[in-house]
Amino acid sequence: MKKKFSLTNREISVNHSEDTFHLMLSDFRGAMAYWLIAQESKIDLDIKRPLDAFTKYLSQKYFKNQDTVKSFTYYQLNKLIDEDLFIAIPELMELNEMKPDFYDLGALARNVFYMICREQITQPL
Repeated sequence: MKKKFSLTNREISVNHSEDTFHLMLSDFRGAMAYWLIAQESKIDLDIKRPLDAFTKYLSQKYFKNQDTVKSFTYYQLNKLIDEDLFIAIPELMELNEMKPDFYDLGALARNVFYMICREQITQPL
């Protein structure tokens, strides 16, 4: 019988907090796009604007070109993908201010962060 494999957020936090992740801009963009679309089933939204703003921020701050690979510790990544950053990017903050529906930016940040971690742990670059 196959043993069931799981990699919960808690397991990532406990067992991989000392890991270093080697990431490209596409890793961030892909995870953000996934979670924007996952929420979109309830919310009518064109994800291009917030996705491009997030990508632009990362490009200016960390990735000089799309082929750049940068190393981030678990803690650097956790600080980078967080609700405060999302609030500081106007196009992402707008997601939180939509009526009657809205995106919970804290949940969005957690989902993007753990998706990037999970993919790097199970399929490193």
